[in-house]
Amino acid sequence: MLLTLLQSIALLGAASHALPANSAQVPSDKLPLPGAIRAADVPAEIQITATHFMAKSLVNERQWLVFMNQERGLVRVRGLRPFESALLPIPSGGAEGMSIELIAYSVGGRLLSSGVFPCTGVASSKNAVFMERTPKSLIGWTPRHGGRSLTRLATKPSTLLPTLASTRARAAQPTAPHVPVPLPAENRTKDKSRKLKRKKLPPI
Repeated sequence: MLLTLLQSIALLGAASHALPANSAQVPSDKLPLPGAIRAADVPAEIQITATHFMAKSLVNERQWLVFMNQERGLVRVRGLRPFESALLPIPSGGAEGMSIELIAYSVGGRLLSSGVFPCTGVASSKNAVFMERTPKSLIGWTPRHGGRSLTRLATKPSTLLPTLASTRARAAQPTAPHVPVPLPAENRTKDKSRKLKRKKLPPI
């Protein structure tokens, strides 16, 4: 089941799939932002039901979804294009043991993470998760009371972000310029003084 989900993630194209509108398990891609978070910077929303996973980009920027199962050592990364609605089918029980993480850029160009959270936790809440972007991280919020209040999503620290940030920092470092170092012989000053020659003394 897990492999089926991961294969679906890897093989899906960028376009959304046309699915029956009357299916109660298909998330809606037209959810309004909750009033309590409407003034915030919200780059994405995530919905998980018993049969489908949906991530929707709300900004003109590229983001990344990281699916993982630590027990099996599986990690899959799927890009989320600007304003894309990615709708992925989930087989029965396919979300069990799966965790997810959203990675995006900050306004200043830093990589930010939502932290890792279980798919089953989002599915059981029956609410969408709206990701708020702050200068230091992405914070997931689930709306309550018709969007008038919010509950923060519980997450664990990212295990992938430090590696990505380190790799990106190394790639951004300029190559040290080559400075020619003269050989020791090139630094020697030539001795221009006259050398004394031995002369025979005249006979007495």
